Amino acid sequence: MVASEGSYGIDESGAWVTPFILDEYDPNVMFIGYKNVWRCENVKAGSSQISWKRISYDLAGNNGENMAVLEQSPANTDVLYAARYDNRLFRTDEAFAGDPDWYDLSAYLPASGSINDVEAHPTDESTLYILIGSGVYKSTDKGISWTDISGSLPDVSMTSIAFYTRGQEALYLASDLGVFHKDASMSDWIWFNQGLPVDASVREIEIWYHPDSLSEDVIRAGTYGRGMWSSDLWFATPEAAFSSSDTIVPPNCGVNFFDASSGMPHYFEWSFEGASPSTSTEQNPEGIEYSTPGTYAVALKVWNDLGEDSTYVAGYITVSDEILPEVEFSADVLMPCGTDIVHFTDLSGNCPDTWTWQIFPEDILYVEGTTEHSQHPAVQFTSPGTYTVTLIAENSNGQESLTKTDYIIIGGMPLPYSEDFEGGSFTDAGWMVENPDMNITWEMTEVVGTNPGNQAAWINIFDYYAFGPRDLLISPPLDFSDYSNPGLYFEHAYAYRYALADTLIVKISTDCGNSWTRLWSAALEDLETAPESEESFIPQNADDWCMGGYGNTCNIIDLSAYAGQTGVKIAFESFGRYGNNMYIDNITISNSVGTGEDISDQDDILIYPNPSDGIFNIVLPTHNEGIEMNVRDMHGRLVHAETIEAEASMTRFNAGGLNKGIYVISFVSGEMNVNSKIIVQ
Repeated sequence: MVASEGSYGIDESGAWVTPFILDEYDPNVMFIGYKNVWRCENVKAGSSQISWKRISYDLAGNNGENMAVLEQSPANTDVLYAARYDNRLFRTDEAFAGDPDWYDLSAYLPASGSINDVEAHPTDESTLYILIGSGVYKSTDKGISWTDISGSLPDVSMTSIAFYTRGQEALYLASDLGVFHKDASMSDWIWFNQGLPVDASVREIEIWYHPDSLSEDVIRAGTYGRGMWSSDLWFATPEAAFSSSDTIVPPNCGVNFFDASSGMPHYFEWSFEGASPSTSTEQNPEGIEYSTPGTYAVALKVWNDLGEDSTYVAGYITVSDEILPEVEFSADVLMPCGTDIVHFTDLSGNCPDTWTWQIFPEDILYVEGTTEHSQHPAVQFTSPGTYTVTLIAENSNGQESLTKTDYIIIGGMPLPYSEDFEGGSFTDAGWMVENPDMNITWEMTEVVGTNPGNQAAWINIFDYYAFGPRDLLISPPLDFSDYSNPGLYFEHAYAYRYALADTLIVKISTDCGNSWTRLWSAALEDLETAPESEESFIPQNADDWCMGGYGNTCNIIDLSAYAGQTGVKIAFESFGRYGNNMYIDNITISNSVGTGEDISDQDDILIYPNPSDGIFNIVLPTHNEGIEMNVRDMHGRLVHAETIEAEASMTRFNAGGLNKGIYVISFVSGEMNVNSKIIVQ
């Protein structure tokens, strides 16, 4: 015995048939599902040494339901799925962490009913299959969206699913009516039941792989009351086809070939003109090399007991002595926080075999056993600043390089910092979203009423049928080191519904997001910028935003307590209570100046966007007197004048009637005398 309630640290019960799985590659590791998911990393040790660790707790607020199914991804063993008998599905992407985070995927399930089995794709960690009731469904995004692949399957319970890795997406289903099969060449499922008892209700199927011969692979079916049965895998008259990793290569560049034949052939005979090796009997031969420039044919013959087929492609492979590396690389994090290590990945094509990394400035350490000549180095940056990264890759024909200027930023984005969400995606801008329940969360959307552009961040609380969900929109790390009085300005839009108190919260972190301090929050009348609405709120014009014609002004939050720090993160957190949609735009962090200080630096007044073809937003430092604001053209002619009220935190200047060009805008009072340039496009 290796697991039971009351033994080896396990303190809870589970289902009569308790789900358990061995790790896909490490037989010392086992996962088991009781009320929660448990992990053992020494399951083959003596009974006195075995220990279990609970790695989930109170999923979806429930510790009373038994686990029904566990499934680990062979493509990424950190990915683990758990289904419960209350028809809920969960996923963690860190199955070996001390305290993994779990995502509740239940809201995304494609159907209601019992989750009978889950099968992860062997090579693609994003793809999985699920059996719910009598339906079969496929996801290519780790369980967020699903496609019904049931076809014309009968309306009976589907109990088990297996993926045959030597076929072309070959799937086998167990059911109350026996076994069904489908692969990529078929438009629908076929009944694969020959030899099984007519009344066999199959509860589980597994595939055994012969180490040397495809023809000896077998599928085994466990039935309810009718014993265990075994069969060859399905096969038919084969039709030969293949593909490869490359078709144009430099000399001595290994090419991988992939069988794409239908009919499930059992035997393979490859011929590679001009290559080494020149033949192969593997299903998917790898590392086939060509040493001499030219064009070369590839042939494949396949067969099984029902027939044979061949294909020959002349000039399939071109070997060139002119192809240089196509250099590309990526990093797992572009703005690391604290002492985080950056892992670089070489993505270069055309078979480079030598790599040289150049990083400037050179305040770095190569770690984890890597060097500047490693293909995929790990680097720790030792000083704040921006770093330019160059990769020189060389193959048998020569070398090429790629430089990414200011690619890595250490210590955070420098101030003044602004984000108007016009850049494409949160990820492109360095922002991240925390969505604990994997439900509706912060997204980008098109809006009106803000300037510049027509994009803003929003969260659709109107359609968020959950009470109390919290979702965070988190900034990239920011560098406050050169600012003595930083302040945060942002624009928001919100109309509440039925006095349901949604809340917008602003937080700050100085430890890479491990802990947060609340700076500001608002709900109902303190948050609204537009009249109460029973409809889904969408801003219609500038009046629906803060500092518009209704509701609250925009906010400026004092961040001076965090002056001089690096790696600072700002988070906007929504707390939904069945209310209405929230919008955020034009986030700016710059200097603000306290009362009583002499204001003479143009950096103390923030003007954005600049240039602009219309509205200029002007964020003012603290002031107790009215300010005379004048705008003059480059000939000194006064084109606009107004008085800004005392204590006003911001104003807007509409330059829509002015000619394109450069203008000087001045702010004069007993407390300040500031001149700045604006550009009208």
